[in-house]
Amino acid sequence: MYNSLWNNLLSSNGNFDASILSKSASAQLSKSKGKKMTAQFMSMISQDKNYCNRGLPLRVVLNSQTNVTRQACLCPPSYYGNYCQYQNQRVSITMKITAPARSRQTLFVLVVLLLDDTSQRLAHSYEQLSYLHVRDKDVQFNFYLLYSARPKDTTKQYFIHIDIYEKTTLHYKGSKFIRLQRPFLPVERVLIRLNIPHLHDIIQTCSNEQHGHGRCLRYLDDPSNTTFYRCDQGWIGRNCNIRYNSTCRPDSLCAGATTTYRSICVCPSHKFGSQCFLTKNSCQHNPCSNRSVCIPSDERSTSQPSYVCICPEGFHGERCEIPDYQIILILQNNLTFSSQQFVHFYFIYFFPNGKSLYSKKSTRICVNQTSVIGYSSYPLHITLVELAANQYYLISNKKGESPVALVYQINLSNRCRSISEIFSDNITRMPVIQRLKYYHLPCQNRSSNLSCFYDEVHMCLCSDFGDSRLANCHQFKYFPYIGDLELLYHPSERVCPEDYLSNSSLISMGNCMPCMYIGERFLDVFILLFYLHIFHRIQ
Repeated sequence: MYNSLWNNLLSSNGNFDASILSKSASAQLSKSKGKKMTAQFMSMISQDKNYCNRGLPLRVVLNSQTNVTRQACLCPPSYYGNYCQYQNQRVSITMKITAPARSRQTLFVLVVLLLDDTSQRLAHSYEQLSYLHVRDKDVQFNFYLLYSARPKDTTKQYFIHIDIYEKTTLHYKGSKFIRLQRPFLPVERVLIRLNIPHLHDIIQTCSNEQHGHGRCLRYLDDPSNTTFYRCDQGWIGRNCNIRYNSTCRPDSLCAGATTTYRSICVCPSHKFGSQCFLTKNSCQHNPCSNRSVCIPSDERSTSQPSYVCICPEGFHGERCEIPDYQIILILQNNLTFSSQQFVHFYFIYFFPNGKSLYSKKSTRICVNQTSVIGYSSYPLHITLVELAANQYYLISNKKGESPVALVYQINLSNRCRSISEIFSDNITRMPVIQRLKYYHLPCQNRSSNLSCFYDEVHMCLCSDFGDSRLANCHQFKYFPYIGDLELLYHPSERVCPEDYLSNSSLISMGNCMPCMYIGERFLDVFILLFYLHIFHRIQ
């Protein structure tokens, strides 16, 4: 809980002792001996920098009239003692958090508790983490949890308990259990990879009946199926049989109590503080544009902006002020779609440094709908549209311009054909690595007007390289479309008039997938395939 505060103090580059003096003692010293005495204290503090082992030196003014002071040390959470010379027994946690695709614009709060196996179930220490995927996807959280007694009681069994809540609604999502395996170590290091549950995951219970003032639940992703009782508000203990009066603000949530019976409060998004009585002002006037949602940043962080804007579909930018590029797909009357069908847009972007970026966005088709819009934050280069399973159409921005909106009507000439429609059975039956050497042939046949084709692994685009027309193949089927199953089973946020189901469009970004230019490396690939083919024949 104090880790962020201590890191901020250490970031003062050695000037902390001077700032303490100027903000506390200097106000009193100015009334007596003024600047001369201040200079004396500054000199004394500078001589005491090695006085504290792992802490920051302080000079405490006991009497400003008689110039009586004493030395003191401000210790970090991991050390204690008059000189910060002793290490605290503690648990050092490194945590990486991931969120499912449909929860990547949802703010979560995680309460990490250090508990033991006693019946009171009081936290020795705790840490609260704020997680928003669009902001924290690359963050690795590092913090300490301290034992309440020195030394710790070795007769007890200790474990880590993590509660997950949605910040805006304080809706409970589940809990994770980590048993501490090395109690003999003074500092036990624990690595945690936490997967936030999917939107529609059901919390697993271990009993259909209420147990006193709590509910029996199973921990998330626990192979031992460990269970626990989640207590109602106003109750604590392993069996939820101890009445407890929380000091948290009424619109907040009490997640338990410490060994000193101090309430552990989970605040709503616009409040903060140990009891949630302080108000965040960063989103008070809503600096975000275009109906976006303003989320205040973690109040303990000094490196982040004071707020984050969650943009609606069609906008991006720091304040959601930039409109997305659009592909407006006109649906022909002869096309029929089921009420549960989705249109998938696969955007492929190429950058000057030779790298490429893939993204996928999916939207549901409503009955009698005449057009579908796909949104992209980057200028439109190449887009593949999937209307049905393995039915792809190519949209290419050949003009080189980046219009805000590109209107396109489905044309059969731009349909990507399967290799079974192009090659003979003798070629399609070959292993992929053997048949790749033939993939440039259909592109060289200009009379076929073929723009793209695919196999079970690759999506190949016919592209011009100088005077030649060759195949540019990407491992399309290996792209990690995270959350596709969830998208198929749960409708999108878009509401159709005929059924009023809700669902959200999925955005799935990935790094550059392995890409193979047959035209540029055809000779090397051909030689390799030739030797592999000979080797296969010999066997």
